[in-house]
Amino acid sequence: MLVNISSTIDVSKAREDRIAVIPFSLKNEDFSLSAQLKIFTQQDKVYLEFESYIDQIEVSKINQNIPDILANTEGARWINDVLTEGVLTDIKLTTRFNMSGDLESPNTKFSANLLGAKINVSSDWPSIEELDAKVTFSNDYLKIVGNKASIEGIDLSYLSITTRDFNQPNAVLSLNGRFSSQSKKIAKFITQSQVPVKIKSYFDEFELNGKLWGNVNLIVPLQKTSGQKTKIAFDMFASENSLTLLSGKLKVDEFSSQLSFSDGLIRTKGKGLIGGELFQISLNPKEWIDDQDNNFRVKLSHLASITDFYVTKN
Repeated sequence: MLVNISSTIDVSKAREDRIAVIPFSLKNEDFSLSAQLKIFTQQDKVYLEFESYIDQIEVSKINQNIPDILANTEGARWINDVLTEGVLTDIKLTTRFNMSGDLESPNTKFSANLLGAKINVSSDWPSIEELDAKVTFSNDYLKIVGNKASIEGIDLSYLSITTRDFNQPNAVLSLNGRFSSQSKKIAKFITQSQVPVKIKSYFDEFELNGKLWGNVNLIVPLQKTSGQKTKIAFDMFASENSLTLLSGKLKVDEFSSQLSFSDGLIRTKGKGLIGGELFQISLNPKEWIDDQDNNFRVKLSHLASITDFYVTKN
């Protein structure tokens, strides 16, 4: 390992600004590092802060080249487990020590750009691939925000993965994504994934074919012994789809609608053509003609005659 240290300290300026900066560089077979050491006062406390910058490194070598205090955190271990491919660039490491009074545990932060990454968040879900993102993690939190990724051939224009307090019993990982794809591809992904059976059963009642885009939120418990279950919610938008309902008995053309899922129920409200006539079509609407509990409801409103049809299926 070759280490080059070069520094110039203006003592008078350091006294005036109450800060001293010592720059240096380091190089090994994995990366080139430039760094600086700061000593300063803030609110009558003396701090030592170490900042380092690495141009590029493979994701598989993160834990080998970061401070032990950060490498031993749950966030670093999680990244080491789930990131299987990709390159990190523009890496910044900051560690701050409080040198006055009682010694506190140093706070270390890591941030970098992630290119062409592959993440396997859970063995129950397919991998997220071709991810370009910003990664930030520290002693107790993790955040990955990307603007490009794909999962099972579904394009994601936005992806956010966040969590904190890994070791707490109620710790969860929150995943938010924005996608654009085809209805059949989205339906296939949902029915083959580890979502509740009730969600999958809805796709036995209707079939969409056309363009579909929207947002999805997934909450995954980190502690399998906590008894928590994975939660999913989404808002999707269908544009000029063909819609088939009730085991093929009802077909709707040029169907455009919002589809939402929350609290265990899928709902839609949109418009389409049935036999050339324009109808407003609602799946599981909040307002209904009676108080009977049905597994699947469809309300059809013929807009030309202001006539409503109510269909239920148990």
